[in-house]
Amino acid sequence: EVFARARCREVAEAANAAIMNPDVSFGPIQERRFRKDYPLPLRGAFSDMLRDSLALLEGPFNQTLGADPLLTEFSSLTTYPGATAQRFHSDSHMRDPSELRTTGRLYSAFVYLDDVGENVGPFDVYPGTHTHFQFLAVEEREMMTSAPFARL
Repeated sequence: EVFARARCREVAEAANAAIMNPDVSFGPIQERRFRKDYPLPLRGAFSDMLRDSLALLEGPFNQTLGADPLLTEFSSLTTYPGATAQRFHSDSHMRDPSELRTTGRLYSAFVYLDDVGENVGPFDVYPGTHTHFQFLAVEEREMMTSAPFARL
């Protein structure tokens, strides 16, 4: 347990309140009926959780991204009962392989505010697919995703 349950519950309830009374649009996401990707404000309990999360990740982020990386998104990915598992997908939306040197340097960090179990909310990754995967032919993608994935 990295963060106290009460603190996680406070942040989750604040995120849910923002989702129920949106003042900006939701991000693109699979199965929008049961899942919401909503940008969070950089204030209050949200910014406190972000600050403390980044303190834990500062070493790896600085090592791979250099000093002072740019935060491009801060959002709540909230899943409601009835949602099915997401299909494997890329979190970046590059249009050209030349973007691998800029846009491709994307790191996603998830802070789970609820308990995560073997079949509820794990983060699965196919190593090596975070770079040029979306530019491969369908057959090559199928070959890469036929290998075992890492469950984090």
